[in-house]
Amino acid sequence: MQDGKQINIYSIDDSKKQRLKKIDNIQAMVGIVTKLEGKNNNFAVIFNEQRKCDYSVNLNQNNKVSINDKLIVFYSEESSKLISPKSFIVQYGYVILPKGE
Repeated sequence: MQDGKQINIYSIDDSKKQRLKKIDNIQAMVGIVTKLEGKNNNFAVIFNEQRKCDYSVNLNQNNKVSINDKLIVFYSEESSKLISPKSFIVQYGYVILPKGE
């Protein structure tokens, strides 16, 4: 949800009869999918142009993500692995951006 220039992210809180719960300290990163990995392609490796490095993104089971798609990933923390790519400690989700965005 966007209120003016501020973007707020909410999740459904099942313990409170499906009320929306605000999630604080959310960050977003945009990257281009360079390869798909894992059993059933359940991970995408994205390249973030601004940071000049790769990140691993967990994909939904019914993903329609392809190589060269541009994703915006919502997360709260990230970790460096000994071997690239980096990963998100808490990944809230992702959106496939339309071509040309």
